Amino acid sequence: MINKEIFYRMGGWSQLLFLSLLTILGLMIGIVLISITSLAFAQEDGIAALSQSISFLKTAQVVQTVSIFIIPAFIFAYLFKNDPMSFLRINIAPGYKFVLLALTLIVAVQPILQLTSYYNQQISFPESLSTIENWMREKEDAVKKIIEMFLADKSISGILTNLFIIAVLAGIAEELFFRGCLQQIIKKIVSNKHIAIWITAIIFSTIHFQFYGFFPRMIAGALLGYLFLWTGNLWIPIIAHTIHNAINLILSQIYFGTPQYDNMEYMGIEDHKWLALVSVIVCCTIIYIFVNRGRQIQNTNTSLS
Repeated sequence: MINKEIFYRMGGWSQLLFLSLLTILGLMIGIVLISITSLAFAQEDGIAALSQSISFLKTAQVVQTVSIFIIPAFIFAYLFKNDPMSFLRINIAPGYKFVLLALTLIVAVQPILQLTSYYNQQISFPESLSTIENWMREKEDAVKKIIEMFLADKSISGILTNLFIIAVLAGIAEELFFRGCLQQIIKKIVSNKHIAIWITAIIFSTIHFQFYGFFPRMIAGALLGYLFLWTGNLWIPIIAHTIHNAINLILSQIYFGTPQYDNMEYMGIEDHKWLALVSVIVCCTIIYIFVNRGRQIQNTNTSLS
């Protein structure tokens, strides 16, 4: 029987260190499992074909997502809290009004993210930092190559598998880890919910190793963090994250192999910046509703306690 009192008494920094150790352990376990899986695929397809095996890459992605994000999140919640599901805020089904508002918000914010992506892509480094820029480009190209291998499979089963891995599984795993655990730990350290949201969003964007999509992903991460704050329910950012990924995946799947694909992330937005202004107005309206409804829930909970 684990003596959980030791974990209950840990401060924010100790909790952050422990979550980091769990993540590293999960990464190591993931590497071992992927290595074992690679042997099975290598026997079937040969070692030379392993890096081009879509089935292997998808299996590795699932193993990596589960071992790095989902398992550490649940272990942390189990060790540090009496009620892990309550701590992660997944013990109560979300209200349909919040779900509809979140879905509307995540769709409405797309022009803002596209415009941010457009300007993010224009960033260039001075000659003295060319080594760093080249490294970032290499990381970007490596991720893009893997994604394009996923998109190349246009079969129904391939598209459904992509939706599960890139949209559903990633949405659940990353929200459990970043908003469910990390954001709450950082809030305990800095004692400021807004700073906690933005620090988490920066870390969230950084771990994707895609600098030229860093700022739109950071904004999306902050928006998900605020959805968690306003609703007190992790299912809301999970659903919003899943839909956001699904929208981008479906569009990528549609345009893959066409001239529009390379500029899909900000397709036409540089010539229609007014869409971003409309997006800001719509998003601000929805956020205002969210904040007000969030305050009503907090006031109700306070009066009942």
